[in-house]
Amino acid sequence: MRLPSFRNTKLKRTKRGNFVRNLGGVKIDLGTDELQASLRRDFVNKIYIENVRMAGGLPPDGSTSNVPWSDSYLEIARQIGRHGTAVVKTVSPDEWYSSDNPLSSFSPPDYSYIDRLRSQGVPIDVVGGGQFSGRLPEATISGSNRPATTKAKAAFAAFKATRLAEFSGTYQTKMQLAGVLDSIIEWFDEALWLCQLDQHKCNLFVKHFRDRPVTKHGKPASKSWCKEVLSEFKSGCKKIAKRFPDEFELPEFPERIRIERLPSDAEGNSIQDKALLRGEAKLAFQNANQPLTKLMLALGVNSCSAASELGRMTVQDFMFDSVHPYSEVIEFTGKHNFMITTRRKKFTHHEALLWPWVAEMVRQQIELCNTKGWKYLFTDDQGPLYRCNEVYEDVGLPAPNTTKPESKFNTRWRSTKCEKSFGKVRKSFSNFLVLKKKNDLGTLALAHQTDEDNLLKHYANKPFARLFEATLEFESEWDLR
Repeated sequence: MRLPSFRNTKLKRTKRGNFVRNLGGVKIDLGTDELQASLRRDFVNKIYIENVRMAGGLPPDGSTSNVPWSDSYLEIARQIGRHGTAVVKTVSPDEWYSSDNPLSSFSPPDYSYIDRLRSQGVPIDVVGGGQFSGRLPEATISGSNRPATTKAKAAFAAFKATRLAEFSGTYQTKMQLAGVLDSIIEWFDEALWLCQLDQHKCNLFVKHFRDRPVTKHGKPASKSWCKEVLSEFKSGCKKIAKRFPDEFELPEFPERIRIERLPSDAEGNSIQDKALLRGEAKLAFQNANQPLTKLMLALGVNSCSAASELGRMTVQDFMFDSVHPYSEVIEFTGKHNFMITTRRKKFTHHEALLWPWVAEMVRQQIELCNTKGWKYLFTDDQGPLYRCNEVYEDVGLPAPNTTKPESKFNTRWRSTKCEKSFGKVRKSFSNFLVLKKKNDLGTLALAHQTDEDNLLKHYANKPFARLFEATLEFESEWDLR
């Protein structure tokens, strides 16, 4: 008996965005997700082979289109295409031979084909009063004796729970990790057993995220996000292989997975737009509709800070009309206005000399904070503007538990009608210093972390005096009023 064989060709989308399998003269819808469609196509191929077997094999000319689908096999194939799994309703012998059944004079249906399809990994559930209870038996995939007792989704959901329970980072980072793990779990079809997660399907997973899939926002996923997904997937496979050794064999992964570059990615040697130009900053300042929004931009440019830095600044971080506390060490004299703090996100030392017009705006905000008893500089009537757990805990408020602590900053920033994100404010003045051939001052203004972040290293090895002098030199050019 000759049976059909199939090549593993790339699926193509229809104009409606879904994938379709043309087989046996019938179009079978496989859904819109490429990886799930590929898995479902494999199941449909196996169902058709069994359909051809029951029909007596291929015709002499070798054509597959001349073997029609039987109703039972076609219904299963269509369910698999739509849902990834199929349900077959069975009838018990007592029900079959009842007087209400017009077919009771014939023999009851033979459901042995369900076992044959299950033995090849095709996910079929059974309901009804037939010889099956509706529970999958110890099904095995072709060429393997591994039991089908755990779904792949369930196995990776258990890995997610363990991974998050052991994670010791911040709430925001933990929620970002949870999103990565959810992306892994969502990839698996509901019907996929762990024993069916073989090398081929793992390769499909790797290829999917290596090629940068399109996100719900219609843009390709970032390289860093895809890299993290693949890293967690590899870690999950290792843990699952130890936890379910009878069902899952650890596949081989390349030591280094190269994430695909896309034409939309910035070229390595191109000029990347990572900052606000002076004209853009000035227009945004004029469009800002509230004093706190203007302060966000002014202090952000002056101190090379964005939401995560500004949102953690306290009223105690500022000195007005004062001599620098280490003026003799850094050799910078005279009374000025300073911001001196530790960046709590990276725990690096951070200083900036404030332009007088910016210092005046900070003074006014500090007066407002003092009247309300607020510790942090950027606040509103409901609490700190930066919705970070540690900040809220410091002021005795319930943790907001949000993965976007900068959301209130971004909401205010929209009023400026600036097309660039608020995060680009941070590098505006530092990039300007670099263009003025003051590279070391540009990186110092950003408070980049070094191997030894202690006070001695800051004032012995870092040219703060030159940074302050440059800040004064370019004050008029960055007056946004």
